[in-house]
Amino acid sequence: MKRVLLLLVCALSVGLFHSCSEDLGESGIEIPEFNLKDLTPTDLYIYKNYTKPYNVEVIYRWKDSETDVAKNLVPPEEEKVEPFLEILKTVWVDPYVEEAGSNFLKGLIPKQILLIGSASYNPDETVTQGTAEGGRKMVLYEINSFSPQNVTKLKRFIHVMHHEFAHIMHQQVAYSRDYRTITTGYSSSWYLRSNEYAQERGFITNYAMSAPDEDFVEMIATMLTNNKRDWDIMINTIKSEDARSALRKKEAIVVGYLKDVWDIDLYHFQAKMDEVIKNVVLGDY
Repeated sequence: MKRVLLLLVCALSVGLFHSCSEDLGESGIEIPEFNLKDLTPTDLYIYKNYTKPYNVEVIYRWKDSETDVAKNLVPPEEEKVEPFLEILKTVWVDPYVEEAGSNFLKGLIPKQILLIGSASYNPDETVTQGTAEGGRKMVLYEINSFSPQNVTKLKRFIHVMHHEFAHIMHQQVAYSRDYRTITTGYSSSWYLRSNEYAQERGFITNYAMSAPDEDFVEMIATMLTNNKRDWDIMINTIKSEDARSALRKKEAIVVGYLKDVWDIDLYHFQAKMDEVIKNVVLGDY
């Protein structure tokens, strides 16, 4: 059975732009006026919902230079792009705006999103669900087969988005180093282990075993794709008392970090995301 690989390595770059009032003379270059009427309906949607409010470029037309040429990939079908982006806005963009404000999101959101129609298969039989490059470019796959009524796939996409965003947050402001001492056993061969194996050793998912930073963001992403009841059942059914204790310690640090640094109540956000997911599955969004 193929395993899902969430490759999410993020770093945020901040650019400084300066302007001056020095008179440099007249330019001989003519810059055409931007006309919204020239945009396709898909481009207009992207402009109104991503580019204008958040300065995000969404790429869905095929560009070899933007993709991994070593893999057999296909572009998204255009009729799938706007519905997918509307779901993405509903389950990722809007909840953060409601929870932390638009300025918070504008400061951290990746500035380029690349959509790929097909899955990205790897030699080790894992499947890459999403990648992030330097915290500024995000690549999302399987757009052509995406269905918001498929709860498993929907939660997988939501998990990717929250995982990615949590990386950006902790790269802006580091979490407590005490987190790294709670469990040991990080390994590059994490994908050979099941989630159940990982949880019995104090890691919320097998991918959390790959590195401390991945461990930290997997806690956030997993909490935001499970409601409080399901989250508690997940922790409380772990057989190892030491593993349960370790995960509760990690939970406390994650909750404290989001509240103290970003003024986000993770439990409140968790309840909000549960409602959002239910609404999307029912088509009520």
